[in-house]
Amino acid sequence: MTDLLQTTDRQKITMKIAGWQKQSFIDYPGKISTVVFTQGCNFRCLYCHNSNLIPFEHNNYFSTEEVVSYCKKNAGLTDALVITGGEPTLQPDLINFIKEIKTTGLLVKIDTNGTNFDVIKKLLDLQIIDYIAMDIKTFPSLAEYKKITDNFTETHLNNIVKTIDIIKAYGNEYEFRTTVVKGIHNVETIKSIGKLIRSSQRWAIQNCRTSNTYRPMSGFPSFTEHGINVFAQIARQFVKEVNIRF
Repeated sequence: MTDLLQTTDRQKITMKIAGWQKQSFIDYPGKISTVVFTQGCNFRCLYCHNSNLIPFEHNNYFSTEEVVSYCKKNAGLTDALVITGGEPTLQPDLINFIKEIKTTGLLVKIDTNGTNFDVIKKLLDLQIIDYIAMDIKTFPSLAEYKKITDNFTETHLNNIVKTIDIIKAYGNEYEFRTTVVKGIHNVETIKSIGKLIRSSQRWAIQNCRTSNTYRPMSGFPSFTEHGINVFAQIARQFVKEVNIRF
């Protein structure tokens, strides 16, 4: 494979990788992946299960060189690298890091909240991303998002809508994901999101787990299996494939 980076660029790559799961069978559909968790997020979602990744600083990080070396050595046993967080698009060296990973022959998947439109567009323009998973936490409106994260802004809103459109337009493999929370999401919420992402490839409906969250979720019990299935049935009216995740 063509070398995507000059040697001088390699030496400058810095990623705040605060977590690393060396093998996963569920994070990249149909592939064996290794998953890195980047530090720092611009949201503070009340049901976040990676709340230790929200602050922009951490006590210790895995080195980029260690991750790249692992990917090279295990390219025959691993299909892909998944970059999640936190919010990966906030990492200044994300693009160079992905270019370096691509020299190993691995596929690359990124998880994002969709607020950093310019970075997502550049990744798609460079054709260095194989799969994008974007969280759509609720119907994009200030009032609805503020139920989930109190630091949501009009700029976030505009970027989310633009990112949805560009992901659909570029034709890469992708999915949209919604974690549903009792007391916040209902049938009308699912219908509104469905209209927004109509004709998309894939939509994952995820039931909220109410333990070990950023904020106490004692007043927000999880949906029953029946409730999730009702949401999935509605979602199928709008997109090509619906996945249910408990």
